[in-house]
Amino acid sequence: MAWVEEITQNETVYHRLRYSNHIKQYIVKGTYEYDKCGGAWGGFSILLANRILKSIDYTNQYEATPGGRKIKYYALTFTYTLTEKLHGLPKITKQFEGKAKAYLDPDDGKWKLENLSLSDSGSQEYMAYLEKTAKFYSDEGIKNLKEKNYDQAIENFSKAITIDPNYVKAYNARGITYSKKEQYDMAIEDYNKAITTDPNYVPAYNNRGNAYKNKGQYDKAIEDYNKSIAIDSKRVAAYYNLACAYSLQGNQSKACDYLSIAIEKGYKNWEHIKKDSDFNNIRNSDCYKRIMSGR
Repeated sequence: MAWVEEITQNETVYHRLRYSNHIKQYIVKGTYEYDKCGGAWGGFSILLANRILKSIDYTNQYEATPGGRKIKYYALTFTYTLTEKLHGLPKITKQFEGKAKAYLDPDDGKWKLENLSLSDSGSQEYMAYLEKTAKFYSDEGIKNLKEKNYDQAIENFSKAITIDPNYVKAYNARGITYSKKEQYDMAIEDYNKAITTDPNYVPAYNNRGNAYKNKGQYDKAIEDYNKSIAIDSKRVAAYYNLACAYSLQGNQSKACDYLSIAIEKGYKNWEHIKKDSDFNNIRNSDCYKRIMSGR
């Protein structure tokens, strides 16, 4: 059962709707229009906490005689939209349907509601949506990336970013995915966003360097690898990537120097080094042969 309390403030009529179940109190804002037959509801909107009612249909009228009293009922059907903004989540605008029964109580002359029902069942569906946070979609994207389902990965990373526009890891991961698709400009754009959001996020520098390297822009790649090392001098991958970039430039000395540093700092994937085409320019050099001697 629900009932309405009328409040007037600055010539605006508010009708406070109280409902007796777990759903919290709502506010009805608008005016009533009365006629000779006992009254009809005029145009208004109903604010149900963070729900906004619209498309209200109250034309289905019927009469009943509860307790021997003749009462005209209005069977209301309506759509309503949840509008919510919580920390780290997007504004929700999901539409549901609801219904209620309204009548003008002949005893006190006040409008009352019965059988108010909302199709989201107390926001269960909405709360299920809220559980799918940015991390949820980002984690799903990582799974897709590992499975080489790149389009689905991009879709999930994009959802994570929509929920949290400052989610650095999602930008970085989406950039990696674009790189896998050889869409390097898109990848660089995502790495740029990650770096703008967190200038100390090392993986984005290293990955952006890889994208530049794959585009043949070796100077920019080298610059990013050095930025990565400046933030984290233990970043082994950055030293290895510097070796690759210098090799592609034809700079045998620096390529060997950084390959040696990468190995000293723990890079031990010898088979990868042997197969990595980035080192084709230095394979016949004395320094490369010395580094790989006995491997």
